Amino acid sequence: MVGENNNHEKEEGQEIEGNLRREEDNIVNEEQKVNSRKRQRRPETWKRNIKKKKVNSGESYISEGKRVIQAKEMRKPCSDNCIHKCFNMETGSRKTIFSNFWGLSDNDLQRQFVVSHMQLLVPKYRRVIEGSNRGNNFAYYFTINGIRRRVCKTFFMNTLNIGDRLIRTSWKKSKDCAIIEKDKRGNTNSHQTVEESIKDSVRNHINSFHRIESHYLRAQTSREFIDGSLTLAQMYRFYKDDQEEKKQPYAKKCTYDTIFNTEFNISFFRPKKDQCSICESYKNGNEAEKRNRQEEYDRHVKNKVRSREEKQKDIAMGKENNNIIVSCFDLQAVLPTPCGDISTFFYKCRLNCLNFTIFEITSRNGFCYFWHEGIAMRGANEIATCLLDYLSSLPAGKDVIFYSDNCVGQNKNKIVISMYLYAINKTQLKSITHKFLTVGHTQNEGDSMHSVIEKAKKRMLRSGPIYVPSQWPPLIRAAKKEGKPYKVRELATDEFMDFKSMANGFGQKFSKNSENEKVVWNDIHVFRVEKDFPDTVFYKTDFDSDGYKKIDLSSRRSCNLSEFVLQEAYSTHPVLRDKTKEHLLELCDKNLIVKVHQPFYRDFCKTLTQN
Repeated sequence: MVGENNNHEKEEGQEIEGNLRREEDNIVNEEQKVNSRKRQRRPETWKRNIKKKKVNSGESYISEGKRVIQAKEMRKPCSDNCIHKCFNMETGSRKTIFSNFWGLSDNDLQRQFVVSHMQLLVPKYRRVIEGSNRGNNFAYYFTINGIRRRVCKTFFMNTLNIGDRLIRTSWKKSKDCAIIEKDKRGNTNSHQTVEESIKDSVRNHINSFHRIESHYLRAQTSREFIDGSLTLAQMYRFYKDDQEEKKQPYAKKCTYDTIFNTEFNISFFRPKKDQCSICESYKNGNEAEKRNRQEEYDRHVKNKVRSREEKQKDIAMGKENNNIIVSCFDLQAVLPTPCGDISTFFYKCRLNCLNFTIFEITSRNGFCYFWHEGIAMRGANEIATCLLDYLSSLPAGKDVIFYSDNCVGQNKNKIVISMYLYAINKTQLKSITHKFLTVGHTQNEGDSMHSVIEKAKKRMLRSGPIYVPSQWPPLIRAAKKEGKPYKVRELATDEFMDFKSMANGFGQKFSKNSENEKVVWNDIHVFRVEKDFPDTVFYKTDFDSDGYKKIDLSSRRSCNLSEFVLQEAYSTHPVLRDKTKEHLLELCDKNLIVKVHQPFYRDFCKTLTQN
């Protein structure tokens, strides 16, 4: 029997707990929803408050000790010996009183009910016994059909299903008057009230920052964005300085943060990619404009989907066949140096450091090529040099598939294609294929490398600024915390090769294919060179095309690629702008760059002179 009771109690507990979860999911107060940066407090959904409401309503609930507390039920009336004959009261009237009492669902109102149905009895004479704890006597009443009827204490407590403690507490809180002192449990508040004028100064300051709406999720969110280089702490410092300058009081940081998080729906964000001009132009057009551009837009969307499907198909092949290497490459955003939280850095021209990344999607290996603008620029020769170094390091017999964006100055040009022809002649690779992602939708797995490096940069800056370019390569090598670290190669000026002269040797021969058709480079989605056809460039203008078109260079080139000797791209270091040199030297003179690193910039600026 004990086991059956325990099982029954357990089942009831599970049922109550399930009802509790459903109540939490269903309680949504639409009127109290506020459009803010963070979620609003919804105390009505908190478990403890739901439990409290059940307790005050006399419903079944689960205690803190995971015990099932049964719902309140009206108890039996008093005995037949009662002098007030309470047992003669109708059961229906008692149930009405019971339901109304627990229907109040509020501890303060229930105490008010109890006090309003009590009356202190003051005897004409009472014999006082020393040391006695005897308290006052009370008369208890119920109002039925407008008639106030006196009942005994037992009948009063059994009808309401309450204990003597509730009666004593209610009378104590009434302080001998009809007004009940409010329940103070859980309402302790030691925070000082902030003047509304100070809150307004915070709101005005936050509103002074320029904001933009989300580029890609306008239909799903109303969140706005401000400059990603800012932080909430920096905004508060600006606010505090501004108020001090005006000689006006300012709020504490906790107040500033609370207002920002609860009254505004703002995030700090720096877009990872540019908006797609074709998609945005179509979406923002009227019906007539959309009809005129429908064919172009549909073709654009189709290419976007097909390029992604093509990449996924190649990745699947690369995982099944070890001889296929699928990689994507891109140039990371410029890393200005020196870099740190020193405000003056943001107002000066600094040395731009460049990091070209290649990410093998199938093996998850990352390769970085690092240099700064005093060593080389960031054109097609530089990109081709890095790609050739990577291709030369691969084992023989591999088929390489590259993915990149459509940047004409760096990736999609005859200089890079000439490098592919040179590589296929000089190495033992079977083929090199370069596929271009659709303009405006070029995000790819290689972006993860840039993200990891940016996070490492933020961690590094917590311990101090990055003063010289030589501090970047160790940071990049240690950026990846799991798996193989990124391989970083630092390039010197004389390591960059001149592929432009090789491409110029072909003259205008890239403009016509083997069928004497004009080659429209903007329409090309795929380039391919093969070991078996070292003088031919294959290309596609559509991913769905069955075959490749050809650019045959066998009878048109001015040199033999297998015997071609590369020349250095730079005879001297690139020229550095006078303004950049002036600002770097100024940072040294002001000791904003520590003395141990100043010789690098002083010698560097003397070497690189303006033509």
